[in-house]
Amino acid sequence: MKQLIIGIIIASSAFWTYSQKELDTVRVKKKLFYMPQHAIKVDVLRFMSGDVIFSYEKAFGYNNGVEIEVGPTISMLGFNRMNFIGIARDIPNYDAQINSQRGQGYGFLLSVAYKKYLLNGRPAMNGLYIAPRLKFRNYNNYSNFSNFNPLMTKKYKDNLYQGLMTFQIGMNHTFRSKFGLEYYMFMGLTFNSFNYHYYTETYDGNTDSWTESIDRNKVSFVNPNFGLGLKLYIGM
Repeated sequence: MKQLIIGIIIASSAFWTYSQKELDTVRVKKKLFYMPQHAIKVDVLRFMSGDVIFSYEKAFGYNNGVEIEVGPTISMLGFNRMNFIGIARDIPNYDAQINSQRGQGYGFLLSVAYKKYLLNGRPAMNGLYIAPRLKFRNYNNYSNFSNFNPLMTKKYKDNLYQGLMTFQIGMNHTFRSKFGLEYYMFMGLTFNSFNYHYYTETYDGNTDSWTESIDRNKVSFVNPNFGLGLKLYIGM
């Protein structure tokens, strides 16, 4: 009888252990990820700084991607660099306070980035990633000096050319509906070349007269950059 009771206890313990293991297996569900090989994106946050960014990402391998950005720039929109260039940095003979006398212009941008997705078990376009990026960007606006002389109605085109080297870190979420969401931050260096016009008056003591002229100048400088972005995309 004693041996029977011991046998029942051992059998019950084995059954309970097996049942618990089966229960745990049922409870743990393997998470599935949608794995697009291509994505078409638009950056809705960078638009606030005058960059209209459309991008294409191609996945390769299991957790790598290459992204190309292209789009127009709008120089006087929102937090655009052209609205603050004479305020954030001292530009010789450039009056930062006459933005109302400047007209909006359009430029373009182009960039390429290598993206490495870092989380184990998550394919490209899913989860945390890092990305070094190279970017070229151009802004244009038009200066008007009629506030100095009403007869000066001609518009002069100013140009800002930028080369950017940035390091980006972000998160991707690709849903089964093929819709995706990406948010990121970046930091790095911007190499600037600014071509601009300015108004001068020159007095001639021999003739007791003033001469007005519009001159052109170019300055180059480097500054750090930092920013945020939010992209919506369709995966394919």
